[in-house]
Amino acid sequence: LMRLEELKLSLSGKYIPYVRNERGELVAVSATAINEAQSAFLSAPEREVGIVGPRGGGKTEIAMMDFLSQINRGWGGDYAGIIFRRSTNQMRDLEKLSHDLIKPIWPFAAYNQLKQVWTWQSKETLEFRYFDSVAEFDNIQGRQFAWILFEELQLYEDLQPFLRSFSCLRSTALPAMPRKMRFTANPLGPNHNNIKHRYRLHGVPEGICGPAITDSIGQDGKPEPARRAIFCGYDGNILLRRNEPEYMASIVASCAGDEARLQAWTMGNWDVVSGGMFDSIFLDHGKSIFVSPFEVPPSWAIFLSYDHGSSAPYSVGF
Repeated sequence: LMRLEELKLSLSGKYIPYVRNERGELVAVSATAINEAQSAFLSAPEREVGIVGPRGGGKTEIAMMDFLSQINRGWGGDYAGIIFRRSTNQMRDLEKLSHDLIKPIWPFAAYNQLKQVWTWQSKETLEFRYFDSVAEFDNIQGRQFAWILFEELQLYEDLQPFLRSFSCLRSTALPAMPRKMRFTANPLGPNHNNIKHRYRLHGVPEGICGPAITDSIGQDGKPEPARRAIFCGYDGNILLRRNEPEYMASIVASCAGDEARLQAWTMGNWDVVSGGMFDSIFLDHGKSIFVSPFEVPPSWAIFLSYDHGSSAPYSVGF
């Protein structure tokens, strides 16, 4: 992969990335990976990979570039991609980003606003689609895609929409064409714990690449394909830090009074408690709330308490 060498300010006031080509010459490009985490995401060999971290890491941009990296590779119409979000309103920024990335490189690529589908002259397609819950799966059942992205996976109630979509990750094309299931996520949100456990995320990841999970067993008793998450932090997004130097200060201000959100959005901390009514209490006092073991007197009454939960899972206690 070509690496970012420097950014130069154009006459229009936009920073242009420069890389070195095969001859060592410095050349301008429309888009490139700007840090090691983004490079790792683009080159990850696993079929199932997520890019996770705090706000402002450039996760969405590199995820879309991952799809675009296979345009004009000879796959033609077999190379179909789709990006899911929980609501149609959340698609607006994605549509704008896609225009910013696609039009400078492929000026003749056409976007159908009504169908929300990009089509290239070489027949590849990229579709944007609303997918709120597993109940909407019937709308895509039977279709096939070579590349699937779930944007902001932490906003979903659970992993079922993501997992169900694996049945659409298929093609009649030769195996040489990549098949990829991808997602982006921040800590916090209804799906926080499910993502944390599936990809074995703990605290603020110390490195870039999370563990390659190769020992997971599926419901059929067979080993599941390898998967991993890649950590992308705000500090590595030099483009955002140049264009929006006050961005992180704005994020901090938006988290006033919510320590869990502050650690999730600014540090990418996966150990914050998310999805519960008393998250802030457990974050502040979780290590000091305990009762020493003791023998329960026979005279005590036994009560059962049940809480359906505002997210998941439910809780039954005695």
